[in-house]
Amino acid sequence: MARPRQIEQLLERQARSWEVRRKLAGEGGEAARRALVHLQEGPWVSVSRQWGSGGRQMAVELGSRLGWQVYDREILTEMAQQADLREAILSRIERRSLDTFGEYIAHLVAGDPVRPAYAQEMMQVVWGLARQGQAVILGRGANWFLEPAFGFRVRVVAPLERRLARLVERDGMEEEAARTETLDNDAQRKDFVRKFFDRDIDDPLGYDVVVNLGDIDEQTAVNMVHSALRAKLQAAD
Repeated sequence: MARPRQIEQLLERQARSWEVRRKLAGEGGEAARRALVHLQEGPWVSVSRQWGSGGRQMAVELGSRLGWQVYDREILTEMAQQADLREAILSRIERRSLDTFGEYIAHLVAGDPVRPAYAQEMMQVVWGLARQGQAVILGRGANWFLEPAFGFRVRVVAPLERRLARLVERDGMEEEAARTETLDNDAQRKDFVRKFFDRDIDDPLGYDVVVNLGDIDEQTAVNMVHSALRAKLQAAD
């Protein structure tokens, strides 16, 4: 588990980057365009992935290529659970926007009697990071509630047998155990998206691109997403 101080340092680096990009945006010109800071918020990439598809590794490689921070489940959970970390993220956002988004997500989680507060805190963290930009966000349904114009939404899939083989090789699992865990995980993620967003996680209209890592390798996928990301965000100018 990532420690709070490590995350504080991460947020400090992110904040410094954000201030530099704001300055460049204010100056305008080609430097701002190259840095993709002409957007009102973002840019960000959301990566929704099937369990065992290789999507996490692809996201990490993409983040390295872009020089952006990758926020996985571990980091996002720590941020959502720690009030001071949440405040560090949300303090740079104007109050009116924060209140409006708070009303929106309160409506989304109204039907969850078990963990509505946690769900709202997690969505606020994801939204705050996305607004500040230069973030690769893994999971958490980000593609369903972030503004698509300011980011790039990726879905990573792979054939079941390829996913099982990866889990067996990576984690040393027995194939039958890997199959059970994979199918259970698929069902949980599908249920989460249906419950909170009333959408089908496999609906291609929820993404800018769906990448099949059964048919192409990870490096090719990163190249494709990187090129498409820049094309989309520059076209938004």
